[in-house]
Amino acid sequence: MTPSRAAVVVIGSNSTRMLTADAVRALSNPVRGRVETRLFLSMDRGGFFSEEGIAGAMRSVCLLKERAEQAGAEEISLLATSAARDAANTAALARAIRDAAGLEMLVLDNRLEALLSYLGAVSALEAGVSAGVIDVGGGSVEVAVGTGGQIAYTASLQLGASRLYAGYPINVPEDVAPALDAAAQIARALPPLPFRPERWIVVGGTGMALRDIMLALPAGTVVEANFPFTRDDALAQLSMLAALPPEKRRGVTGLPAGREHILPTGLAAMLAVMDAVGAGAAEVTARCNCDGFLLYRMEEEI
Repeated sequence: MTPSRAAVVVIGSNSTRMLTADAVRALSNPVRGRVETRLFLSMDRGGFFSEEGIAGAMRSVCLLKERAEQAGAEEISLLATSAARDAANTAALARAIRDAAGLEMLVLDNRLEALLSYLGAVSALEAGVSAGVIDVGGGSVEVAVGTGGQIAYTASLQLGASRLYAGYPINVPEDVAPALDAAAQIARALPPLPFRPERWIVVGGTGMALRDIMLALPAGTVVEANFPFTRDDALAQLSMLAALPPEKRRGVTGLPAGREHILPTGLAAMLAVMDAVGAGAAEVTARCNCDGFLLYRMEEEI
């Protein structure tokens, strides 16, 4: 029996997100939640999540599950992305969450993660519009291109905000060029696009923070409309943040707590991918792989 309201919790590399909505194509009456965890950066050199990292992710899932239930969710799914794909002890993470929250964790592969981000990002576009979607995560960047609900291209890069930060942190202005160069080298590995899409859309916390900073909105403000920006806009915000020590970045309106270290590298990763695909401008959407999953779930059994 199809539930009237469904929810999904997604354990990302930087944060854990939740969406609860009516189980209809419009995903009406949405309730969203997010908890910063920085799970990717809890991994040691052997690829093992620390006990603290696992505990933090577990607590975030429990909290967001409770919020989903309060929002009327009759069915709750649990997904995980890049960090869980890479870790050597993903089973320990899944077991801790199963024991605490009673949810089974599905780890998305690269293509399915890109597909869900694409479906979520384009869900509000008019029919027949071609779009490219750049999902900037903590551990990876997914790129997808398609028209309407038909996807024609997916690619995944080991180029997330936290992954780039681990090798090329941006703490002073002089750090920007090396980080951009490193990101550009990785982004050059993208296979050629099948066609040039009419619109580029950015998904994820980096884009949302960029939007909130540019609009001087409190971090996480609910804005339904997409927010357009140019490559120069993003580079200007990266330069502004690089000129501030991390502790001073906490005072920037729109910058989420806990992202003062990794937002600059997230912007560097995003810029590198925009350059690689020839996108001089894009738009930020609040829709994401959470939306994509609920839409996909209505059509397919995962």
